[in-house]
Amino acid sequence: MAISHLDEPREVWNWRVKCAVFVIGILGASRGADEGIISGIESNKEWLRTYGIQDGSAAQSNVVSMVQIGCVLGALLAFFVVDHLGRLRTSQVCILFWLAGITIWITSYRGGASGLAQVYAGRFVAGTGIGGTAVCVPTFLSEIAPKSRRGLAVNVYAASVYLGILIGYFANYGCQVHVPAESAKRWMVPVSINYLFGGTTLIGSLFLRESPRWLLRRGHTKRAQSVLQYYRRLDLSHPYLVEEWKGMEREAETLAQQTRLRSIIALLTDGSQLYRLCAIGIAIQILSNWSGGGGSLTIYAPRLLALVGVHSNSTLFTTGILGVVKLLSALTATFFLIDRLGRKRSVFIGITLQGIAAVYLAAFLGATDLSSATLTGSEQRGSIAAIVAIFVAGIGWTFGFNAISYLIGTEIFPLSTRAMASSIIMVFHFVNQYGASRALQPMLHTMQGYGLFTFNAVVCFFSIAYIALFIPETAGRSLEEMNSLFEGPWYRIGMLGSSLPASSSQHPRSHLVPVSELEQGNGPDSADKKSTLSVAEIKTCDA
Repeated sequence: MAISHLDEPREVWNWRVKCAVFVIGILGASRGADEGIISGIESNKEWLRTYGIQDGSAAQSNVVSMVQIGCVLGALLAFFVVDHLGRLRTSQVCILFWLAGITIWITSYRGGASGLAQVYAGRFVAGTGIGGTAVCVPTFLSEIAPKSRRGLAVNVYAASVYLGILIGYFANYGCQVHVPAESAKRWMVPVSINYLFGGTTLIGSLFLRESPRWLLRRGHTKRAQSVLQYYRRLDLSHPYLVEEWKGMEREAETLAQQTRLRSIIALLTDGSQLYRLCAIGIAIQILSNWSGGGGSLTIYAPRLLALVGVHSNSTLFTTGILGVVKLLSALTATFFLIDRLGRKRSVFIGITLQGIAAVYLAAFLGATDLSSATLTGSEQRGSIAAIVAIFVAGIGWTFGFNAISYLIGTEIFPLSTRAMASSIIMVFHFVNQYGASRALQPMLHTMQGYGLFTFNAVVCFFSIAYIALFIPETAGRSLEEMNSLFEGPWYRIGMLGSSLPASSSQHPRSHLVPVSELEQGNGPDSADKKSTLSVAEIKTCDA
C-alpha cells in the first residue's frame, strides 16, 4: 500500500522548492560525470601512451581511484565547515574545488611523468570538492523539502549521478567515433563537460536561500521564519507552517544547550545515535558498495559487458545504453517509489532484482566458456540474457541501495549531529567505494566472474534480511519526529518502525507576526532577539 502524502497543502511543493532542489541536486552529476568519463578514458590506448601508463597497472588504477580518495578528504572537511558556513555556502565552496581540480587535470595534456603527477593532483582536488557535495547537498535538500517529498528531493541528487554518468558515457562514445585516436581531444572534450555542470550550478546557487533549520540553529530567528515561509509559500499563521515551526523550535531549544563538543560526544556515546550511525548509516554504505551495483559497476561497465560477450567495438555504445536505463530507473525511483511506497519497500524491490541478476550471472559464467571461438545457440542466448542481467542489476541498484545511500543519513539524526553524522557516513561510503572498485579486478582474477557475482548475490540477500530487521521506515515523517523511531529496544526498531503513526493531522493554530511586519526587518541579526516572533514567545490556542 502506498504511503499517503498526509495532509500537506499543495502549496508546499512549489516552484521555489523545485528550483532549489534541481539547482543544488544536479551536483550529483559531479560524481556521475567523473565515473562515466573515466570509464572510457582509463582504457584509451592513446591516453595510456601519452602518460606512459601500462594497461592493468597500479598507475592506471590509481588514476581511477584518486577522485575517490579525494572524496574521503572532502567528506571529512565538510564536517568542519558545513555547520559554520551553512549548507548552501559550503556547496559553493565545493563547486570551486571541483572546477579547480578539473582545470589542473585538463592542463596536463603534455603527458609524461610530470603530466601524470598533475593528473593525480587534479583528480584529487576535484574529488575533494565532489566528496564535500555528498555531505552538504543531501543535508540542504532534506532540510528545505516538505516531509512528503523529502525522499524525492534528496534523490534528485542521487538520480543526477546517472545523468552525469550518461553524459560521460556518450561523450566518450562520440569522441571515439568522431575524434582521431591520436588526438588529446578524445579525452579532453569529455573532461571539459564538468565545466558545464559546475558553472551552471554555481551561478544558479547564487539565487537560492539558505536552509531555515540552519539559520534557526545559528540564532537568526527572523530570517529562518522568512525563508521557511518563502519555501512553503504559506502565510505564517497557516496551521501547517505553525506545526512545522513548532517542531523546529523545540529542537532549537534543545540544541541551544549543546556545544559542538557535547554534540560529538552525544553522537559517539548515546546509544540511540550510535545505533543510527553504525547499524544504519555505516552499515548501508558497506553493504551497498560491496553488493556489486555501485561505482564498480559504473567504472568497469565496459569490462563487465565484455566479460559476458559484448564485442570490444560495441562496449562503449552498450555502456551508454546502460547509462540511459540507469538514469530512467533512478528517475522512476525518485518520482514514483521512494516517497509513495516508502524507503524499505523500494529498497526491497531493488535489492531483490539485483540479487536475482547476480545469481544468473554467476550461474552463466560458471557454466559457459566464453573464450572459445564459437558459441552454441544456447550459449549465445545465455550471453544475451547475461547482458540483460547486467541491465537488471543496474535497475535494481537505482531502485534500492542508491535510493537510500544519501537519503537516510540526512533523515534520522537531530540537527545538532546531522551534518557531522552525514560526514562520517560519507567517509565510509567513499572508503568502501574505493575498496570495492580497487578490488574488482583482483577478484575477477582470483575468483573468476562466477565467484565475483556469487559474492554479490550473497551480499544482496543478506542485505534484505538486515534492512528488514534493523532499519525503520522513515517516509512521511518530519525530521523532528525521527527520534520517536528509536525509542524502543534495538531489536524491534526495524520491525515496528513502520507501524508508528506519522505526524498528526490536527494542526494547532498560533498567533504569529504578520508577513508585512516580517518583511520590514532587514537590519542586523541582533534584531532577531527583539522580534515579536521569538522562539520563546510563540503562543498557541485551540484550532
